[in-house]
Amino acid sequence: MDSRRTLLVFLLCVGVSLGVGVPPFASAQEYACSCYCATKQGAILTPNATTDSTCRDTCESAGNSVATCARDASGLPSQNVSCFTKKQCANQEGKFDSYQPSECLPSVHYCYPDPSKAMKVTLSTSIAGLTVTGDLGEYISKVYQWMLGAATTIAIVFLMVAGLRWTLGGLSAEEIGKAKKTIQNSVIGLVLLLFTYLILSTVNPQLLKLQVPTFPMIRTVLLVGEDDSCEYLLGKYRGKPYLIMHGAPSDSPFAVGQPQPQGGNPYIIKESTASKGGSCGSIAEIDQDWEGNDVADGETCQFTYCGDEDQKCIGVGATAGCVSCDQVASSTVASSPTGVVPSESTCAELAPQHRYSGNVNNLMVANYCNYMETITATGVLSRCISMSIECLTVSTCDKYSLTQITGWSSLLYADFDPATTLSGMTLERLCTEDPCKAGERSNTSCVYSETTGCGAK
Repeated sequence: MDSRRTLLVFLLCVGVSLGVGVPPFASAQEYACSCYCATKQGAILTPNATTDSTCRDTCESAGNSVATCARDASGLPSQNVSCFTKKQCANQEGKFDSYQPSECLPSVHYCYPDPSKAMKVTLSTSIAGLTVTGDLGEYISKVYQWMLGAATTIAIVFLMVAGLRWTLGGLSAEEIGKAKKTIQNSVIGLVLLLFTYLILSTVNPQLLKLQVPTFPMIRTVLLVGEDDSCEYLLGKYRGKPYLIMHGAPSDSPFAVGQPQPQGGNPYIIKESTASKGGSCGSIAEIDQDWEGNDVADGETCQFTYCGDEDQKCIGVGATAGCVSCDQVASSTVASSPTGVVPSESTCAELAPQHRYSGNVNNLMVANYCNYMETITATGVLSRCISMSIECLTVSTCDKYSLTQITGWSSLLYADFDPATTLSGMTLERLCTEDPCKAGERSNTSCVYSETTGCGAK
């Protein structure tokens, strides 16, 4: 009876499963992608296939496999670091392979190391006449030859010693037996040594070539720093070399006059791709680095040109704009006339460039942009305030205390209200750094005191 109940329950379960069925799994969400089929001619773009499934079906219907279905630039065949053009292979001193890999773009192949350009190593001890080599296989081959010769010599010596013991053994059966055993072992060892080549050839002929397997080289792909502007990479600032003495934020190593090999050899930028024609916020694609090597696809830089020398490019792309230090005020974006919220880092970035005469050692005008907070009855008012120092007027250290700070109003360091907090180039920092070299000119040192301000010592 129990077996019948068990059978009945089993049949009911089968019937329910067949009648109700198992709900099908939801199909995986597909994303748009760029489809490339792997063919004998290389990775070929299939524009009609825009998803993983259509890419697979299209490639298989043509008798090919899928090379890639890239969802972004990093997945494109052009980003495959094992694929080289002839020029790229030559730049890395490799040998361009004739075989067309299916995962590489047409006419883009593997590149292998050139043995003739391998680094040569001088051996501390000569081995079988070898003193300099750049091939590990050659080194192993010479070591093998030396060991084979040394082992053969040792076997012959043992054979001669055993023969001598046999001769001098006389009627001693024990000595003659030892000599025979030594001769036997020496002959066996000598035969094995002489037949080593035959044994290795029988097992695997490749063992005799002693060649290290060659692997495709990895293509050098350069990345560009996010903070590097197009002007910095081009080495030009307002038509002059990108140098601090010409008002640039820093010295570019690619500017004309900088040390070789980078000096005068800038990056190559596709200026035709610049979104805003080279002005603030204009994004352009980078083609090659200063050595002529291709950079990674999709690498871009941003132009930061502003018509007013005292303005700086703030923001990225379409939202970027030229802003001066004194234009940034208030504590919220809504109440800020420029939409830029003042902060210590933002104000420091908006500092106008110093003015020099001839070289960076002759500072004429020192410019700064400080961050100031003032406590008011309604809250805290924050703003960026500029400060400009005519170094010719700073003849002594105490003149720094008379430095005028501009903004919504003009005030001196000595006129600071207790409710005001200044960050950036404070009087203490200004006195200590002495940018105008007032202390040096008077053979003294500028020292700050909370009671007297900046003075000489």
